[in-house]
Parts: sequence; C-alpha cells; structure tokens
Amino acid sequence: MQADVTAKLQEKGPDELYEFARQLQAEGETGEAKRAYEFLAEKYPKHKRAPYSLWAVSQILGERKRYEDAVSLLEGVLDQYPDSRVVSSGYVASHLTQYLLSNLLDFQGTIDVAESQLDAFPTQMLDENRAKIIERMVWSNIKLGDPTSAREALDRRLPECLFMLRHLDYYKLLIALQQQEAAQLDETAAPSAALSIARAAYALCDFDEKAIRGAVELVRSTYMSLGNFQKSVQFIQSQEDPQKVNPLREVPMPRLAPERKEQLLGAAGDEAELAILVHLYAGDITTALSTAKMHLIEAPSEEAVEALMHVARTLKAMDLNIVRANQFIIYAKTGEGDNPLLQVVP
Repeated sequence: MQADVTAKLQEKGPDELYEFARQLQAEGETGEAKRAYEFLAEKYPKHKRAPYSLWAVSQILGERKRYEDAVSLLEGVLDQYPDSRVVSSGYVASHLTQYLLSNLLDFQGTIDVAESQLDAFPTQMLDENRAKIIERMVWSNIKLGDPTSAREALDRRLPECLFMLRHLDYYKLLIALQQQEAAQLDETAAPSAALSIARAAYALCDFDEKAIRGAVELVRSTYMSLGNFQKSVQFIQSQEDPQKVNPLREVPMPRLAPERKEQLLGAAGDEAELAILVHLYAGDITTALSTAKMHLIEAPSEEAVEALMHVARTLKAMDLNIVRANQFIIYAKTGEGDNPLLQVVP
C-alpha cells in the first residue's frame, strides 16, 4: 500500500505535488498531506515549493502539539532557505515566535528570532506578520521581567510597523507594560493610563465586527478591573444608544509627544491609512478626518471600500460608538438617508 502511494507521488511534479498536499490538508487528511509535503521537499529541495512545504509540515506538527519538532523544522528552514519568500515575508518567523513564546516558553529564543528576522527583512515582511513578531518580542521581554527593554523595543519598532496601531493585541501589550513598569517602581498603575490605552484601542481598531467587539470588551474589562461596574455598564449601553452617557468620552487619549508624532508621520510617508492612524493615535481627530475624506475622494476604484472604512474608523473614534459610522457606510453604499459627514463638527 505504501509503495502504491509513493509511486503516485512520484508521478507528480513539484507544483502538482504542492497543490495535492494542500488539498489533502484542507480536507483534514493531515497525515497524507504531511507525507506529500515531505516527499516534495526531499525530492525537489531546490524548488521554490520546498521551503513552503516544510513550513506547512511545521503547522501540522504544531496542530499535533509537537512544538519542539515544529521549532526544529522552522529553524532548519531559516538556515537552509534564508532568502525564500516564505521566510522574507515573515511567515516562518511568525509561527516560530508563536511556538517559542506560547508553547515552549522560550522568551529569550523568541527575542533572538524576532530581532534577527526583523533586521534581515526591513521592507519585505508582510505587515501582519511584522506586527505579530514585534508584539511577541515585546511580550517576551515582559515575561522576562524587563519592562525597560520591552519599552525600548516597542518604541524602536513601532515606526517600522504602524500597522500595529490597528491591533488590539498592541493595546493589551501597552496595558501590561504600563502595569509592570509601575510595579517595578513600587507604584500603583494609574487607572487613567489603562483607560486611555483602552480608548485608543477602541478608536483605532478596524471597522469590522470582530475588531470592534474585541475593543468594546477591552474597555469594559478595564473598567471592571478598576472596580467601576457602573461605567462599564454605561459604556456598553452607549454602544447601542448614542444618546446615553458614554463615560469613555471623559477619558483622554494617551499622551504623544509632538516630536514622536512627527517621527511616526514621517514613517507613514505617503500612505494615507497610516497617517490617519497616527493622527488618531495623537488625538487629532480633525486632521484624521480631513485626511480620510481626501483619501476617499482620491482613492482609485479598487481601494474605494477600504477608503470608506478609514472614514468610518475616524467617525468611530470621534463618537466612541459606531452609530454614525454605520450610517455613513449605508449612505455611501446605497445613497439612502443623510450623509452624516455633512453634519460632522470634530
């Protein structure tokens, strides 16, 4: 039987083998998929599909909780295929840091991999992978009880990945870091600081159901952790009825020094989305909204939906609920109702 399967694999070229393995994996036949991936990597080690195949095997090993084997395999991919796209895009480092941090609790190993890969691919890495790798590196410093290194790493890497400002995990990281810094100074973490971070998370998160739900929960849980049940309830109620009291409006955004804002805007360059994020992070909703509106006017047709979401994000940040932002999306897509932008006074 095994010989028949091997003969069947022998008949396929590398691209066909790879697609065959992917299909098996998608159908839940992970054992057969693993075998096909390994066969490809062994028979065609110089083909572009080889490193992708080994990366896919590492995912299967991770699903089986064979984390040490997965880590060993990914480290081999970094050594053998350092210039492959699966490495330069950050997929290998993203999975490797996940296993090292969350499963093997190897915090220094996580930091070492993150630093080397971030430095090796300053422009090629995909934003989503870069954000996760940076966040795991900073978490590892926190786990090692070193908030100074964590803060330095975060401050240094944020301009390289402004995409993190959309990440809920980034704000959870900031709250944990702020608490550890206060503890090392033998102080009580300022409640207002955690709430400011939670407000920033709500303001800057993506305009989709999952992201907004996560940000709402972060605000609610932050109020609860401070023993303020009443305000947590008020905030939840304000999300359904904009006329109700929203206690988050009393909370300032985190303070961002002018020179830091200029640095981040410089890092944003000509990318409107990133500039909008920086302006919102600095609490400058007026400029964020004008930038989002101009981008909506100038964006090519293939970016029209994304440009709409940038405006919606800014309205969410302004109102601290999604009512007016939803009205804008409906108006923009259907022409029904009034255009809420005409009544906006930042």
